[in-house]
Amino acid sequence: MVRRRHKLIPLTVAAAIIGGVSPAAAQLSSTPGIASTVNAIDALTCVVPTDTVTFEGILSTAASPMAGSADVIVSSATAVDIDPRFILAIAAHETMLGTYGPARDIHNPFGLGPGMVFDTEADAIRFAVGTLARNYFGDGLQTISQIGARWAPVGAANDPGGLNQHWTAGVSAAYTTLGGNAALPPLLSVQRQGGECLGNPSAGLLSPVAPEPPAEGVGPPLIVIWGGNAPTIKPFGDQAAARSATLPGFAFPLAVRTDGESRYAQTACGPESACTVTLETAPGIHAIAASDGRLVAATAQQRTDLGVAFWIVRPDGNKLGYGPLASYAPGISHGAYVRLGAPLGTTTGQLTFAWRRAGAAIDPYPLLVATRPPSSKVPAS
Repeated sequence: MVRRRHKLIPLTVAAAIIGGVSPAAAQLSSTPGIASTVNAIDALTCVVPTDTVTFEGILSTAASPMAGSADVIVSSATAVDIDPRFILAIAAHETMLGTYGPARDIHNPFGLGPGMVFDTEADAIRFAVGTLARNYFGDGLQTISQIGARWAPVGAANDPGGLNQHWTAGVSAAYTTLGGNAALPPLLSVQRQGGECLGNPSAGLLSPVAPEPPAEGVGPPLIVIWGGNAPTIKPFGDQAAARSATLPGFAFPLAVRTDGESRYAQTACGPESACTVTLETAPGIHAIAASDGRLVAATAQQRTDLGVAFWIVRPDGNKLGYGPLASYAPGISHGAYVRLGAPLGTTTGQLTFAWRRAGAAIDPYPLLVATRPPSSKVPAS
């Protein structure tokens, strides 16, 4: 039960960390009776999503006040398709599994609030899970970075130290250590089930198994132009929003080599979602202009909400958005005009892609697949 709230910011807008705590800055609790000298982060180990025994072992090893609540983490998260390891990863980053003194005092291991006080850690767990289900995944926020932009917004008034900028990286690192794939939505229906860890769980010999990276391929980068194949609506997600729109003079936004892989690592398009597609390839693949048009830098809000760094604005008004690139080709800047297939730069291995028409979000997935079918597809919600 929530006992009291102090200057509560609605969680549909933001939820900031208590006192700006992060694992890098927090100290182990000095509360009397807590004798553990184990860093809570060091207690993390790879765990199968529903293994309450190993969850409990992690919490006990860390001398976490959440100990005894592993079954609450697993049962409440799985009931709404959230990976329980993601819940633990947030608590690990925010308050070192609740061992940070101020968080322990108010039974709030997730940094909810600011200043939210709970009767027990179990109450905080249920509240955090419900908030994520309704106000984050329910609003179409799927990736850890999208969730972090709302949970711990950079530049928030109650984050004077600027620690929120480390939220996505910190939570992703903890989630990876626990065996999750931080590049995919932290949902049970998306993450691998039970194949993440090797060894005997009871012996504590668990270790993450990284998925095979996309193949780079051989030969020169290939530009693939849409040849008129009719897009088909994807068999998942919100059918009403998955419109089979097309664009004349459209090319796949990545120039992948022969036998190189392009994966649809994540895609979401619904009434409240950002309606973007995340493409995954080997690092260093060339991003190209998917159409003729003028480059326009994204706004700060678009960078936060959509993960888009710049747009190609076509003469007909359609806008194609690209996430940040690892490097940019000469002459690629705000206001420059590019032609179909022109090199824009190279990727980090992932590229966010968006499409807007007359201000409305268009799902780019059907047209992308009609242009270049995925060589390896990861299930997405």
